[in-house]
Amino acid sequence: MEIEVHGLKAKFLFNQHEENLIPAFYLRKAARSLQRTAWIFRGIKDPRHANLDRWSKVDIRFRGVFKTLQKTPKFNKGLYEGDLETDLEGFGDAARAQGKVVYALLEDISQALDIRREANDERYYFHLRPRLFNMQLEYWTGHYERHKDTPYTAGVVCLEFKPGQHLMRAIVPISTTTDHSSSLESSLAGKFKLLLSQFLLNIHRLHPPGDKFPDQEVFLIGLHGSRLHVFRGIFPGHKTSRLWSGRHNPASSEESDASSVKEPAKPADQDRFYTKHNIERFLQHVEWQRLSTCDNEPGERVFRVLGSQEYDLWCPEGFGGALRILVALVMYLMSGRARCGILQDVFEKFPYDEEDEPESEEEEKDGKAKLAREEEEVVEQERMLEEEARLKREEDRERCWAREAMRGSAGDRIGGFRNFRKPWWDWVWEDKNDEGQAKDDADGILKGGP
Repeated sequence: MEIEVHGLKAKFLFNQHEENLIPAFYLRKAARSLQRTAWIFRGIKDPRHANLDRWSKVDIRFRGVFKTLQKTPKFNKGLYEGDLETDLEGFGDAARAQGKVVYALLEDISQALDIRREANDERYYFHLRPRLFNMQLEYWTGHYERHKDTPYTAGVVCLEFKPGQHLMRAIVPISTTTDHSSSLESSLAGKFKLLLSQFLLNIHRLHPPGDKFPDQEVFLIGLHGSRLHVFRGIFPGHKTSRLWSGRHNPASSEESDASSVKEPAKPADQDRFYTKHNIERFLQHVEWQRLSTCDNEPGERVFRVLGSQEYDLWCPEGFGGALRILVALVMYLMSGRARCGILQDVFEKFPYDEEDEPESEEEEKDGKAKLAREEEEVVEQERMLEEEARLKREEDRERCWAREAMRGSAGDRIGGFRNFRKPWWDWVWEDKNDEGQAKDDADGILKGGP
C-alpha cells in the first residue's frame, strides 16, 4: 500500500518476516531469553476471561500488561484489515490505555534484560527505557520544508544516562489507534510522519553534510487494541541526500569510518576476515543492501516501510511473537550496530563490541536445563504459597467457629439469670419501716449521736 505525505511516498509492506525487520542473530538471541511462560497462559483456556486477581505472587511478570490490556478498545479485526469499528462508549479512556500497555510490556522487558552500556567509567552507564511522553514532533520533506502535523505519540523509547544525568533522547516512537473514525490510509500516514520525525532527530544528531547523508533506519512500535506491530522505515542515504540537497556524494572511507561505530582493537588471531564475528557483520550488511535496493524505485521521494505481522497479545503464540521481536529490537539497538543516528553518535563516543559467537550445543542444552529448573522452582513456590494460604484459611475458620461458640455459651450463662429472682425476696424492697430506720441511724452517726 502506498501512502503520500506532502510529496513523499511510503510503500508499506505488511506481514514481513521477522528477519526483514531485525537481524536474525538478535532474533536467535531473543528466542533464548524470557522463555518462561507467562502465568496467564498456564492451563487457562480463555485468557480474556481469566481472574487476574489470582495472578501468581511468585511470578508477577506481565501482570500489569494484561490488567491494562483489559481496558483497551475491542476491535474485531487488525489494523491491516482496516477495522477501526469499536464500542464508542468510553473510547477515549480505552484508547489512552493502549499506550500504557506498550509501556508496561517494554518496562518488564527492560527490567528482565537489564542491558546497560558503560559510559566514561563503571559508575556511569546508559540504557533504554520506555516513557509515557505525548509529543507532537516536527519532520521535514525537503530542504526547509518543515511540517508539524504529526499525531501525538502514545509514548517513546528513550536513551537515558545514569546516574545523575537527566538526559533522555527519543529512539523509538510508540503509536496507537486513538481515532475510531479514521481510515487505514490516514492511520498509516500518521505513522509515516512519526517515522520521518524520528529520522530528522537521528540526522540532526549526526550533523552530516547535506549531500552525504548516511543510511538510516527508524523503528516504530504500534498497538491497535490488543494487536501489536512493529514498523521499520528504510531511508537510504543516496535518496535522502538528493531529497535534501539535490545531489549525493558518497562519503570517503575516512568519513564513512567516522560516521559508523568505532570498534575496539582485536587481537591478532581475530584479524582474519573469515571469522564468525566478521561473517555475521557481512551478512547483516548484505541484508541491508537487499532491503534498501530491492524496491527498484529510482525516485528519491519514495521510501519503504516494512511491517511485522500483527501479534494478538491475548493469544499465547501472538504474545510470544511480540515478546520475541521486542526483545530482539532492544538487543539490536543496544548492540551498537543499528543505523540510528542518535545511537551511532553515542556508541562512537563510548564504543562497545559484543560477542557474536553463537552458543554451542552444550551451552544451549544448559540453558534449557536452567529454564526447566526455574519453571520447576516457580511451580514449587506457588504450590507452597497455596498450601500456606489454605492452612491460614483453615486456622481463620476454626478461630471464627471458636469465637462464635464462646459468644453462644456466654449468652446462655447470662440468659440463665432471667428466672433466678424469687418471690419472697420482695420483702427487701417493701419493708418501708426498716428503710426509714436505716436512714435515721445513718443521720445519727453523721451528727455524732442520738
